[in-house]
Amino acid sequence: MNLSMIGSYLKAKWSKGLGNKKADVSTKDIRLLSCFGDGKDIPVCPALMPSKEQAGKFYCGECGCGDRRATWLNTEEREYGKLDHPYLSCPRKMPGFSDYEEWTTGGDPRKREIELTLNLKSIDPEKVKPVHPNLREEESEQDSEKKPEKCDPCEKRAEFQRKNMDVINYYRTQGEQIPEHVQQELDKLKAEAFGVNNPVEASPAESKPKCASCEKRRQELIEARKKAQDQE
Repeated sequence: MNLSMIGSYLKAKWSKGLGNKKADVSTKDIRLLSCFGDGKDIPVCPALMPSKEQAGKFYCGECGCGDRRATWLNTEEREYGKLDHPYLSCPRKMPGFSDYEEWTTGGDPRKREIELTLNLKSIDPEKVKPVHPNLREEESEQDSEKKPEKCDPCEKRAEFQRKNMDVINYYRTQGEQIPEHVQQELDKLKAEAFGVNNPVEASPAESKPKCASCEKRRQELIEARKKAQDQE
């Protein structure tokens, strides 16, 4: 499992909340069609794998979540299965999933067949591509108040912090240690985020940086340069 897979897993887990909220019934039906086909014109997804833990159960072999009860795609009504999560990503970005992308020329013909079968234009977009609750809140906040721009170094640092916390939280909930290959990915991200050679030029004529923290540093450098010139 890589960093993006861990992030997707945690979003799905958090989206069900404390009350085990489930996805809309129509959304789950669309997901089942995307995974299992219809037995006629739409074949099963090539990524579908039979469980080795329990006969009759299936899981996705491409998303990296593995074969266990929480990741099985076909469950009884009383159970909480993977397809029940309000937010859920799909490595093939199929209908019903939160990262769904429409079919384009030359793309997966199976996805095209699903779109034609469902006649997606007649279905509520929220059921075809459900948005994570937190992301919906962020969008409404952005509409009411424009967020301040950030510079590239600050964006990279923020991205590293988010992914680092995702990894820590994920392996803590699994009761496992962070694997070496995942830690190496984190170390690489950290080096890129905090080792970026992008100094702020202390020139009064320079256009102000987008980031408030970088602007503060620029002003400090300007003041330091002035003091050094006065002492000469």
